Amino acid sequence: MTNAEKARNARTWKQHIETWQASGMSQAGYCRQYNLSEKSFGYWLRKHRRANSLQLVPISLPVDIDHSSWPAASLMTLKIGNCASLEIPADFDQKAFERIVRVIAGI
Repeated sequence: MTNAEKARNARTWKQHIETWQASGMSQAGYCRQYNLSEKSFGYWLRKHRRANSLQLVPISLPVDIDHSSWPAASLMTLKIGNCASLEIPADFDQKAFERIVRVIAGI
């Protein structure tokens, strides 16, 4: 299966899941009506839920953080669920970090 076919398949299943959620039907009933495999539906539903379970939560940090007291090799780690983490060096570029956060928020 090509990447384009995989993307099209993912979009099709996403649409099915969103239609099912709005329908009020049971999963089994929806699958019967649209001639879908319940096993495949369950797989894509789990993927959909995992993809939509990550949310950025605003936090407040002091504006006047004193970076000079951090060891030179010190890293901050931003963990994103169980699927990813971002290591941020003590001397990070604030503008670059803001761009990264905006990209993550758009996912």
